[in-house]
Amino acid sequence: MILRPTTFTDEKLLLDWRNDPTVLAVSANTLAVSAESHKAWLFNVMRDTETQLYIAEIDDGIPIGQGRIERAWKAISRKMDCCLIGYSIAYEYRGQGHGAELVHALVHCARLLGYHAVSCRIKRTNTRSIAVAVKAGIDTIQFF
Repeated sequence: MILRPTTFTDEKLLLDWRNDPTVLAVSANTLAVSAESHKAWLFNVMRDTETQLYIAEIDDGIPIGQGRIERAWKAISRKMDCCLIGYSIAYEYRGQGHGAELVHALVHCARLLGYHAVSCRIKRTNTRSIAVAVKAGIDTIQFF
């Protein structure tokens, strides 16, 4: 698996993944996102220097999911900063270990970016994601 930076050409792919019913069911916001609001969100994220958005790819460029690293809070020293990660895997690639690989890669990237602590927000009933986060070395899991 490789993580590549997201581009504006990924807009429809990201929107489709965001509005997948199983993703909506485990999201903090369970409502589908309109194309217009998603486009505005993507534009803002792509300009935000404190957020990195990646497309996870396998086998010569097949996109299978997305991951995000965003600065959660700033400390006096960047070495004490905390980030929040988020991710999802495309429906047809779930259950194959890609989620664990993606979260591990995001944690690794966050450490390379200098984040001292890595956290994520997971729905309390999403036991699969909780297990993946613990195994991947997430420092703090915030439940909702």
